[in-house]
Amino acid sequence: MTQKTLEICRDYRASMAHRIALAYDTKCRNLHGHNYLITICLTAAITELPEVGYYMDFTELDEYVKPLIERIDHRSLNDYVGDNASAERLAIYLESAIPFGEIIKKVNGRNVKVQSYSIKVEENDKSRISYNVVVE
Repeated sequence: MTQKTLEICRDYRASMAHRIALAYDTKCRNLHGHNYLITICLTAAITELPEVGYYMDFTELDEYVKPLIERIDHRSLNDYVGDNASAERLAIYLESAIPFGEIIKKVNGRNVKVQSYSIKVEENDKSRISYNVVVE
């Protein structure tokens, strides 16, 4: 039997300053900033779409994520994740601050089952990370 999944992703932007306290000499030790592209994705096993044609409206995801993005935008990332403020730590912080359990519970009542979600953080067009969580 073939299992089908559908992934919904929404992009957000936040400009943040940060510095990384590294043991070696690098320009990243200096205060600098990025215009982060943050992508939140939910992947669900699906048998058929709900009648409305989707399992989560993008604006529903916004209700959970936008207030957090607005809170961190134009701030210092170090204030949220400590001295070594990396893209990885930003993703982990976002995962802890977004109520994914609540989102999953809401979505799972719609003829689908969320299998995983991810947070992608892009510092620029050459550097990005993806933090993936499998839902049990």
